[in-house]
Amino acid sequence: MTIRLHPELKRWAETTGGKAFCTALRRWLHNRGKIGGWMPVPSCDDDLADELKDLFGDGNVVSNGRVHLARADAALRRTRFRIGLRQLTIGLDGPIITDRGRARHRRMVNTARVRSERVDLMAVMKPVSHLDCERRLLEQLGSSDTRQVPPHSATETRSWPTYEAAIRASAWWWPHWDPEEPPWERQVAANALGGSKKWTVPQLEAFSRLIGMGFKEALSWPDAPVRVAGRLRWTHEDDVVANAAVARPWIDVPARGVLAHGDLACDADGVLLVENITNFQDLAKRPEVVRDWLVVWTEGSPSTGLVPFLRRLDVTRFAAWCDLDPAGIEIIAAVERGLERTIVPVGMDPNMWSHGAKMAEEPEERKKWRRQAERLAVEGPPLLRPLAARIATTGARCEQEGLISDVTPQVLLRLAELARGVEDC
Repeated sequence: MTIRLHPELKRWAETTGGKAFCTALRRWLHNRGKIGGWMPVPSCDDDLADELKDLFGDGNVVSNGRVHLARADAALRRTRFRIGLRQLTIGLDGPIITDRGRARHRRMVNTARVRSERVDLMAVMKPVSHLDCERRLLEQLGSSDTRQVPPHSATETRSWPTYEAAIRASAWWWPHWDPEEPPWERQVAANALGGSKKWTVPQLEAFSRLIGMGFKEALSWPDAPVRVAGRLRWTHEDDVVANAAVARPWIDVPARGVLAHGDLACDADGVLLVENITNFQDLAKRPEVVRDWLVVWTEGSPSTGLVPFLRRLDVTRFAAWCDLDPAGIEIIAAVERGLERTIVPVGMDPNMWSHGAKMAEEPEERKKWRRQAERLAVEGPPLLRPLAARIATTGARCEQEGLISDVTPQVLLRLAELARGVEDC
């Protein structure tokens, strides 16, 4: 709504008194929304009061630096300008949005956004008959200014972003599903989610529940390389495909490829998992290590193909050297669960953490790690609970690289003991 003010009224609003009054009035209407009561006008001295009286008259409207708004509104309407205070304010500076009006406006905007998102998602579902049930559930939802997942959705999630991603992914996946050649995981994400790396684990799980199939079977996944150093040979139909024993300093083999095509032979006594590449390469170049151990780089966190690869190896023991932090302990815990056997930690003694260089992190970050360490001190791998308990005292973390000079001799000694069958030292 546009209100054109009379030029003389605009000139009055530009006077010192008029400007002070109009500024105070707009703030008053913004906070209270009503024209009524006595409104203070800051710095209202006699000169300002005279300027206010020039417009409103002397009918007990202005008194002691205050203006009675109901009387001022009535007085302004009796002038030749024939408008009220609210119209005056709007004509000067545009519409007034009160706190209550702002909340109402926000609800209206959010309701329209939610409605638009639902309509858009239902349009995505409509061509796919497999999603008819989900579409009807969404259609039955009442109007709302907040995003809501329909009750009884097969996605079994309460998160709208997770629900929406599962719906969009399955809407693209169904027409492209071929059990002989399932769509690639990143292909689905790129076409349905707006980016090849957009998947989250909760979204994949909701997608899996929606289509009634495990996401590992429903999607094709690129093979992940496993970097190894030591006595490992990969053969296929009597041909040697790869021989880590003669490679220097290491080789990469495809985790699932070696399982699907050919045979693996590992002459090492055990497997040593190493989290970081610096420590991996330092151990891989040591003859006394690769003589007894197949050294495997976990590349920070285990890939989906690592555990199946490790299961194929006929070795007597597993050991691991990871960062002295909750994430390093979680790596070992994940592999233990996958292999269903104990992994012996090396280079991860609580005293090594105490004397190691700590990462520079903000207090909030350390608080997060401390909480995770407290949980691992109770639920984590038994051999690593003492380390988790020590980390839980501060939440500080130690990286392998910072300990390499001081800890490697102890790691080498412990690996030699394990190779001789000395389990508890």
